[in-house]
Amino acid sequence: MKKFKLSLVIMTLLVAASCAVKYAGPTQKMADQCSTDMASLEMGKSLLEQECQDCHKLYRTTDFGPEQWQHIMDEMAPKAKITDAQKDQILTYITCDIKSKK
Repeated sequence: MKKFKLSLVIMTLLVAASCAVKYAGPTQKMADQCSTDMASLEMGKSLLEQECQDCHKLYRTTDFGPEQWQHIMDEMAPKAKITDAQKDQILTYITCDIKSKK
């Protein structure tokens, strides 16, 4: 019975981990499409992963449109205590990621 419970716990953890959102690393194609540089995209991705998941689950970039993301970030940036420049880097990564998936 203990082995069954342990197996069930392990399976639950594996399923939960596989459902977590993982953001794609920026590509040169993304940077070119958005007329930005790789360093900015990498910083935006890093900030998104670090700052946003401190308070809530991460969402796929395609869960919302660019205008919705702008509104979300305008609401959340003060709560996350990020600067306007950091907010812009996150938004750049999100919008470039959305464009790269079309």
